[in-house]
Amino acid sequence: MTDHTSLLALWVATRVFGTSLWVFDLVFFLRMLLFIKAAMKENPITMMASWTAALVIVVEKYKTRDTSPERREYTSRGVSVLLYVTTVLLFSFYTCNLISALTVGKVSPPFTDLKGMYESRTHTFGFFKGSAMEEYFRTANDGLYRNIWNDMVKPNYDILKKDIDENIDMVMAGDHVSLEVRPLLLKEYYHCGLMILPGLYFWKIMTWPMAPDLPVFPIINHHMYALAENGVYDKLHRKWYPRDLDCETTDMKALSFPSVCTAFIVLLAALLLASICMVVEIIAYRKFNYD
Repeated sequence: MTDHTSLLALWVATRVFGTSLWVFDLVFFLRMLLFIKAAMKENPITMMASWTAALVIVVEKYKTRDTSPERREYTSRGVSVLLYVTTVLLFSFYTCNLISALTVGKVSPPFTDLKGMYESRTHTFGFFKGSAMEEYFRTANDGLYRNIWNDMVKPNYDILKKDIDENIDMVMAGDHVSLEVRPLLLKEYYHCGLMILPGLYFWKIMTWPMAPDLPVFPIINHHMYALAENGVYDKLHRKWYPRDLDCETTDMKALSFPSVCTAFIVLLAALLLASICMVVEIIAYRKFNYD
């Protein structure tokens, strides 16, 4: 069936790092630089300073300020306000990231096995036409497989194809599930747009032509099943049929929850400190302004 996880990751990243938010940050930063540049024109010493130098001079002046009447200048108060607003902006930005990380999760498939597919009826179902799978579903004694054939496959028999390429195209085109041979699918047709549902159906490790009364048959059968149950067969299978695409690596990903939470806590502390500094600055300004 179709995998929408990669599309969801792209949507989350677009939501978190929206274009409008970046434009707002850029405009706000440019306004801050223009304000500082304009403020520097009041000081002849820094008249010819570049924007970067002006920013450094104002910040250093703000850090080394004293309680003289020069404290009443608008430059220092403007820098205080801008630093405070910048902290609030960053805090709001990472708060949006945190909310996104908490509320937006991965898309889960509507079902995880054949029984869930039959009960949900949200997808059509098919397999290789004229294969042993068709015969198995047609003559199945099991209720689930017989019901799938009677209710899902038989009324839509025309969707069964004799070409695996057509089956994959149907899966990618819409809500369709195709039962395929796993080794062949992984080797020739798998890509990141497909989702392989967990579960084993009609699994045969290998066909061994031998006489039915051969003494070694139970031994070989036992060890082949043991290899499958212990995971050795799947490990060798992944080695023999590697996937050409790494579906875990994407060009753009949203921030993970730990990184967002860490930034949120740090910026929360910075916001509290900035708020305290602003209160102290207002009290000090009023005291020296009216004394």
